[in-house]
Amino acid sequence: MLPILIIPGFMSTGLEIEESKINPSWEGKRLWLNLSSIGISAMYFGNAQRKQRYTRMHSDNVDDDGNEEDGDDDDVQQHNYKSAWLRHMMLDMKDFESDPNGIKVRAISGLDGVDYLTPGAVTSHISYVFGPVIKALEKKGYNSNGNINLMASTYDWRLSPLAMEERDKYFTTTIGYIEELYNGNSQTPVVILGHSLGCKVAHYFLNFALDKKGQEWIDKHVHTYMPVGGPHLGANKACRGMISGDKMGLESFLNDEEGLSLGRSFGSGAWLIPSELPEGVPGSNYILPHGVLEISFTHAINTNPLVHKRTAISRPKRYQLLVTAKGFDGHKENDQRDIRTPFHRISPDLGENVVVFTEQISFTTHTKPYHRETLQFLLQEPGLASAKEEKKDCKCNPLVWCLCCLCIPCMLAYKIIEWVLKMLVRSATLTADTISGSAGKSSTLAFSEGIKVPNSVWNGNAVTIKVPMYHKDDYGQYNGALCFMTKRKLDTLIYLSN
Repeated sequence: MLPILIIPGFMSTGLEIEESKINPSWEGKRLWLNLSSIGISAMYFGNAQRKQRYTRMHSDNVDDDGNEEDGDDDDVQQHNYKSAWLRHMMLDMKDFESDPNGIKVRAISGLDGVDYLTPGAVTSHISYVFGPVIKALEKKGYNSNGNINLMASTYDWRLSPLAMEERDKYFTTTIGYIEELYNGNSQTPVVILGHSLGCKVAHYFLNFALDKKGQEWIDKHVHTYMPVGGPHLGANKACRGMISGDKMGLESFLNDEEGLSLGRSFGSGAWLIPSELPEGVPGSNYILPHGVLEISFTHAINTNPLVHKRTAISRPKRYQLLVTAKGFDGHKENDQRDIRTPFHRISPDLGENVVVFTEQISFTTHTKPYHRETLQFLLQEPGLASAKEEKKDCKCNPLVWCLCCLCIPCMLAYKIIEWVLKMLVRSATLTADTISGSAGKSSTLAFSEGIKVPNSVWNGNAVTIKVPMYHKDDYGQYNGALCFMTKRKLDTLIYLSN
């Protein structure tokens, strides 16, 4: 049986706080990934707490932005947790390898550092890294206790390879691990199992070992280098992380500015920037005859026509807009592009359900006169659409009611069963709605039809257009004999320029 040394990938090693003058109580605790230190304990779940939040938002102690001015200890605690967590996670911007003053964070050693990012009965199954792999290998006879024939060489994945050796002597230590496995298994050569960034670490290690120990040592001690999902030519995500930031899957907790600071502080980012392009791929610099279609929103949007049927606790406090542009080159549709605005809170000073979108959205467009753009606007809210409870105001035909009265006992039994099932489904739906909203998911509340950009815009003139947006449940509904309905819609004004 060949001994195995695991080298994990980016974000795949747990990080531990060895020293902290900011939060001494955190010393010895896991930093990556400890959800409680980020502030997940201050998140709200359940219908009663949703109602509590609604009550606070509509109380007198809120400022113009809808934020509480006093007394919300949970929100303050969450902010403090997250700020402290970020200070521990970020490296010093001076050299992208040093710890901030008063802080020392290091990788958790051994298999405990790579099995689960957040160990626990509830969190293990959603934060696994190599945990299932380790269990599968143990079933095949591998022994992870006492580093017999299965080990992990963990590292601080925030560092560049040079800093990994200079600060932590990582590659020198890894040589020792391989020799330990080799000697402890009757001089059996070792399989190096790398994943993601760990493949580049393993590749760097082999070159380090070649320089320090020579080819003979590698031939003797290393049986196989097994890369899994290795970004040997780099990864596009590294470019995004350094340019616009990287929230590392924590979109529910980190805003854009925090993700940018975090992504740019890691020395390992430059290590993953693509170094060359595959054969046949064109260069990355282009000059194209494109113009820019700019869209801005000139007025606040009153969403009351769309949500006036809602119960109080299901009315949205935040909205975002999804704008879709479809381009037509001659008679053929050639592309579709989507841009989402950030979520904006309602503005209490303008009205109970009024939201203002301040962004200017820009789409690249062809400047040829035969090219046209069609725009569509979708108003979205956090969570699941199925969880938004509305009061029924459907006016039924009297003739239908007369027929139903003949079967009152059956209808009564049906209503009781329907009510019980509705309560069960409602409870499950509210929980799913809260979780999905906290995770940054959204659902469409209303949408517009395709709006064709006027010809005058392509001639350089700016125009203002009224855009009707229809409630998703009412658009296209037929007013039949059983029910008379009023379609819900709102109008917003957009400013277009090229």
